[in-house]
Amino acid sequence: MSAPAAEQLPSPAQESSPLALACARLERSRAGLRSVLTRPPEASAPARSALAGGLARAWKRQIEELLGRLREQPVTRVLLESIGEWWRQHPWRDCVELAGFELRERVLPVLRRNARGTLLAAFAGGALLMLLRPWRWSLLHRGLSPLPSRFSRWVLAELSSLPLQSILVSIMLMASERRQGAEAAPESAAPSGAVGDV
Repeated sequence: MSAPAAEQLPSPAQESSPLALACARLERSRAGLRSVLTRPPEASAPARSALAGGLARAWKRQIEELLGRLREQPVTRVLLESIGEWWRQHPWRDCVELAGFELRERVLPVLRRNARGTLLAAFAGGALLMLLRPWRWSLLHRGLSPLPSRFSRWVLAELSSLPLQSILVSIMLMASERRQGAEAAPESAAPSGAVGDV
């Protein structure tokens, strides 16, 4: 075993030649590529899950940053607080949060393990939806046609409710205060005396 190793060792004269140096660099590069590309799957799986977790954390951080910016504005802060209060009092809140928890705990890991199957199922569902075109069915059309009038009645009923009226009044007051503040700033910066009267 030591004899073939001795045969593979180049002589000192060959080591200094440019061709020998290039071959040595090429062999080191190939060895590095082999070590990266032939990692066992269990070593590369945490890297993939860490990448996916990093992307999820980045999205979550960006959404929280956007919500933080929205909360800095008085109008959107009032709107977000009213939506949050509405959701806290909603009767379906507990059911939706429980379903969301179950989806995260049970369905999401299955979808992550079977990414190709998930994509194929989504593609098949979209193709089936386009082939069936349920929005053209007469039964569905009859059920959906009264929705715009129902929606307009609901909006009018909500506009007559006290919480929504108070939100709208506070938004209008904040807008008028901001406008008055913007108009008052240029007037205070203008000089009080006339310059041309000498």
